[in-house]
Amino acid sequence: MSEGLNRLKFYNRDCWASFGGEAAADASIDAELGEIDRPVLLAAWTGRAPEKMKGRKLFIVARDDAMDDGPGLPKIRANYEKAEGPKELIILNGSAHAQFIFATVQGIDCCARFCGSYYSPKPSN
Repeated sequence: MSEGLNRLKFYNRDCWASFGGEAAADASIDAELGEIDRPVLLAAWTGRAPEKMKGRKLFIVARDDAMDDGPGLPKIRANYEKAEGPKELIILNGSAHAQFIFATVQGIDCCARFCGSYYSPKPSN
């Protein structure tokens, strides 16, 4: 008898969250349809083809988040615009990067939106 895994959630707990976010985006691009259904890019983007990402995509970034190579928002917005729906872009006030967003007042609202609507169960038929 063999049992298989039918659902997996993975999160990047590394302090370099944008690297983990890019890896998640790239995994979504490489995945077969249905393998990754709700990628979340937290202050991250892919340098590949965002229009090939699968599932319901959520992009979260602080407006003034700056990376080593400049502001992150233009790159993240460009990925969002190229990605096919369903998708959502949450731009928060402030400059907190990645997981540090959740330590801010805006992070509380973001978490409520993220947990309340984005991860609500799919309606049953």
